[in-house]
This record gives sequence, C-alpha cells and structure tokens, in this order.
Amino acid sequence: NILSSKKFKLYHFSWTYIITIGRLLLYDNDDDIEDIDQIHIMKEVLNYFDNKQSGVVGYGEMTSSWKDLCKDINAGKKILMRDERLKEVAISWQQEERDMALMLSRELGVLVKSKTAGSKNNIQKNIKSIVSKNVLNSTLLIKDSTSDLKVSANLFNRTLTLTMKLNPPPQKGSVSKLTWLIDKIENCRNKNPDNYNALISNIWIEANIKFTNRDEKINFNRADELYELIKYKDIVNFNLLLTINLGSDFDKRKVFVNRLESSILNFYEVYFQNLKSYVPQPPKLKESR
Repeated sequence: NILSSKKFKLYHFSWTYIITIGRLLLYDNDDDIEDIDQIHIMKEVLNYFDNKQSGVVGYGEMTSSWKDLCKDINAGKKILMRDERLKEVAISWQQEERDMALMLSRELGVLVKSKTAGSKNNIQKNIKSIVSKNVLNSTLLIKDSTSDLKVSANLFNRTLTLTMKLNPPPQKGSVSKLTWLIDKIENCRNKNPDNYNALISNIWIEANIKFTNRDEKINFNRADELYELIKYKDIVNFNLLLTINLGSDFDKRKVFVNRLESSILNFYEVYFQNLKSYVPQPPKLKESR
C-alpha cells in the first residue's frame, strides 16, 4: 500500500504557490524552462488561472474575528489567552504572511521565503505577542538582499511597520555614520521622486546603541536632532522603518490586506532595493609595486 510506505510523502500546495512557481519558471533565470513548447503550455496555464472564472484567488482578507478583536484591543480591553479569537487571528496572519512572500516572489522573480510561516510554534508565539504587546510580527527572507524585511502590525495603535537593518562603515564615528545613512536615504529620491515624497514623512531612523537596549529613534524629517542624541554614543547599526497609521482601515478585513501588501511594494521599490549596508573594499597593492 503506497499510502503506508515510509518512502511516500504527501505535500499540500496552495494554488497561489503553484501560480507563483509557474511565473518564476517563466523569468529569465537559471531555473527557467528550456523547451519552447513547455513555455507556451505554462503561459496558457497561467492565463487560465488569471481568469476570475477559474476560482483561483489569493489570500484577500483577514479572518472574521479580526474586526472585533482589533476594536476590543484598540478600546483597551484586556484580552485573555483563552480567547478563541486569538488563534483564528494568528492563523489568519500566518496565511497572509505566506501570501506576502508569494506576492513579492512574483514581483521580483525569485522565491521569497517566510521565516516562520508553517510552524505551529509560530501560531502560539503570535498569540502570546498579541496578548502581551498587541503586535503581530513576520519576517521575509529575500535572496541577495542587504537585510531581512520585517513586518509588524500593532493592533492597539492601528499601525503597520516595515523595517530593514543597515550596517554603517564601522571605522567612522557616530556622527559620520548618521551622515552616511542620511545621504543614502536622500539618494533614493532620485530613483522614484513621487513615491519617495509620498512615504518620507512616515520614515523613521532607529540608531542601535552599543551596550544598551535604549535605542534612539526619530522621524526622518527631524533627523538633524538625532546628531545631538548620538554624538557621544557608539552606534552599532541602524533600522530604517516605514510606519503607517491605518486608522479605521486597520479593522477592515480586505482593506487591511490591500494596504499591507501595497505598503510592502512601495517600501521595497523606494528604499529596500536601493539601500545597501556598507561593504568594506579589499586591500589594494602598494603603488610602489
């Protein structure tokens, strides 16, 4: 009996995952399809899946418990671990985490992975995070990127926060490190001025200080004030954050997912793909040689 064989493994893939893999195979990369006939077949399959009548849709809305739980937390009500809505929301967030990774995969042409999605421990971890901090967290792993992309949703403040880490030149002082970062961020304006201007008021800089958990954080529009706060401190690295207050949209199941995914794409396009950590240059031969 093949079902009782130890060599037999059963896998479950969502239609969205299959569509994503199909699109990646059509990209010009090392894993693409060589047979021209198979390329045409794959295109027709994807065209079929793209049609609404196929019934194939991505994860488009949070669970039905999302709205009530968010409203209770925002109103300051104490949420207990036994609340049944917690597990529903944690599972829903995990499904959306997978969808975030697949969405970026289709846009980038490489498979983006979710750090914890699929883990039962992660569901329990998110439940505890909601109860203790009112926050849901995810981490997306992107090939060849300078940083992981961290995503968090604060159910009390109704905010979304996207975070990337940047390592400055280690030999510089704290003031020079901050200048290095500000110059890098301002250079992003040249890539996409309209989106840069639309997001910059929601961009924050967090300076991680050595030997302390009390990091300094300030809005980018007030970045000059950060010089005074860090000039006598040793900066290890920086976090660049996009924080968006969704207000009443946070509670809306479909709108929340749409705003989350569009924010990820905008942040990635303007900042994430254009900012790199400092990479030291190899030593050079002496000119006398």
